[in-house]
Amino acid sequence: MTTDATPPMEDRGKLLSQAIDAIRAVAANVSGDQWDAQSPCTEWKARDVVNHVVGGSSMLAALFEGKSWEEASGGSASIPEGGDPLAVLDAVTGAAKEAVAKPGAMEQEVQFARGPMPGAGFATLMFTDILIHVWDLAKATGQDATLPSDLVEASYAIVLPRRGQMPSPAFAAEVDVPEDADTQTKLLAMLGRDASWSG
Repeated sequence: MTTDATPPMEDRGKLLSQAIDAIRAVAANVSGDQWDAQSPCTEWKARDVVNHVVGGSSMLAALFEGKSWEEASGGSASIPEGGDPLAVLDAVTGAAKEAVAKPGAMEQEVQFARGPMPGAGFATLMFTDILIHVWDLAKATGQDATLPSDLVEASYAIVLPRRGQMPSPAFAAEVDVPEDADTQTKLLAMLGRDASWSG
């Protein structure tokens, strides 16, 4: 994989929507006490992983509506105590998918914590974040953690040029893997995940 395969900026919203679909598919198979299962994210249970995606997705929708970073982060959604994680996920991510699908969304300026950035840039951050949480949720709940190969290839091409520069504590330190490891294992490693993790 080379950076020549980096997906075009205009496709970043579609990639984000596909990652949302992927985590929704995994979340739909979580039930009962599985929501309290430990995830590869040290301080998060399965419910917390989905709650993080809910919060990030609601912030994205607010930013694409033109709200400031402070407004978006201050009003971000979360799963209420005793609430249905899947129902909340559907409601919030539906709005996020609509936001990135609007004409001109990828060129639109949104207010990130570090300053203005193109919509495609924020969609890219969210795409990689949500995709890696698909794996986290699947691992936590004993599901098949094989990520969609096209999304893995796209994310790997995006992350590779930033290898060793992923923000902490959002991502843990890179994990060493063999050079001949598959692309998913390499992507997980760059984002601080051990593919062999088991709860």
